[in-house]
Amino acid sequence: MGKRKAFCAENLRALAILLFASAAVLMVCSMNSWLYPVNPWTDVNIISTVGRGMFDGFVPYRDLVEQKGPVLFLIFGLAELLFPGTYHGIYVMEVLFVAGALFFGWKTIRLYLPGLSPLWMVPLLAVLVGTPAFSMGASAEEFLLFPVAWSMYDLLAAWRTGKPLTSGALLRNGVLAGCVLWTKFNLLSFHFVWMAAVAIDALVKERKLWPPVKMCLIFLGGMALATVPWLVYFGANGAIGDFIQSYLIDNIFLYGMGGGRQSILRNIARWVIWLARENPLYMAVLAVAGISVLAVPRAKMAVREKAMLVAAAALMAASMFSRWHYLPYYVVYLASFLPFALLPLAGLRRFSRVHWPRWAAPAATAAVIIASVGFGYLTCGESSWIGTPYSETPQARIAQAIEDSGVENPTMLHEHLMDIGFYFSSGARPADRWFTALNIRQSDYVNKVQEMIDEGIPDFIITSPGDPEHPQEFEGYDVVLNFPSHYGLRAGETVYFTLYQREGAQKEAV
Repeated sequence: MGKRKAFCAENLRALAILLFASAAVLMVCSMNSWLYPVNPWTDVNIISTVGRGMFDGFVPYRDLVEQKGPVLFLIFGLAELLFPGTYHGIYVMEVLFVAGALFFGWKTIRLYLPGLSPLWMVPLLAVLVGTPAFSMGASAEEFLLFPVAWSMYDLLAAWRTGKPLTSGALLRNGVLAGCVLWTKFNLLSFHFVWMAAVAIDALVKERKLWPPVKMCLIFLGGMALATVPWLVYFGANGAIGDFIQSYLIDNIFLYGMGGGRQSILRNIARWVIWLARENPLYMAVLAVAGISVLAVPRAKMAVREKAMLVAAAALMAASMFSRWHYLPYYVVYLASFLPFALLPLAGLRRFSRVHWPRWAAPAATAAVIIASVGFGYLTCGESSWIGTPYSETPQARIAQAIEDSGVENPTMLHEHLMDIGFYFSSGARPADRWFTALNIRQSDYVNKVQEMIDEGIPDFIITSPGDPEHPQEFEGYDVVLNFPSHYGLRAGETVYFTLYQREGAQKEAV
């Protein structure tokens, strides 16, 4: 019992350290934290609008068109309930998910480096969040680091200890895979390799077909458990067809298919080279992790462990980089492998035998976290916006103009513009399910928005004019605001926004 209590106490201390470190580092590097007035990233705001809508009676895909998975909408919707009207709930969710990923990453690397302090995970977090790929925080890839880290630990721990995966562990990992499936299904590649590795290992050991088949069925049962609630939800709302069309069919057949026919290998090579230029430190640490896995002696890491990790990394990279279209934050998903960059520390284990004074541990914890926060501040491209008054953001100006209009329960549409927080800040409701521009089905969006404007349905229209001196004219609408903004952009960049109000909207509201 004494050893078990010590084990639990060690895990709790590690989790507490990683929670505090995640909160401190993300406070500086995530634009959802209290240090930033607004997160202007389109993905965060589009998903937040849909997530908020889920709790306001809107059904994703049917009432608000989007292409991400429903689990992400649920996370953002719950975050909105934590701190209504702010991005701070999203920040809290980030802290919890990132800390969980760091915790299981630490437990995984401890299988090879017993006694390793959880503090070693904090600089790795700083490397991740300080890279341009991290963007402004709260990408789907960031949240999915947690289920991948947990599953990676479960399998490697079972192999390292010689204890077979229980039915409960298989079911749990099936649920984790199901959550990935209904967040961003192309990122299911890790769990595909995970289950294949489990099944192949069982087949080799048992030399019978039934044991691996049974394991696969239990795993799929876990995925089914994560799927049924969504089938019930969308089925009860008559939106199964919209769900399948928007999330599965559109993403499989429409997303990222431009650019003509190019080979998968060429696309992968192009994006890896581009990533190395844009994120040199992050990619260098990933390279160290990969080389370390290959170079570590087989006595320390078995061939099957290396094969699983290499196959998972390769398939994950292929699933993200093989298409012509690519976005920088995709590579955040590969941070699951960052802990293996610590494998060369095996030669430093002798320091664990040194008897340090009692004050050394808290002093080291504070020093590492402070240094990591400082590193994140210096390398994060968004840290220059810390402390910006809310009134200076375009979101605040649009919200104030709509409030001053006197229109009650206003509706709004974005014309040729992605949602960057104007619904969030103003409280205006989307006038149509096509509430924002997306990377797919753009002609459907353009046609519907134009139809709505021609019929004078939205109270407000917001757009980003190509010619700020001569903004576009819409019949029946007056220009309320036309202004430039630099918030959230790189140095020297400027974007203009124009807000239109429907003629007579205020009178009708009164």
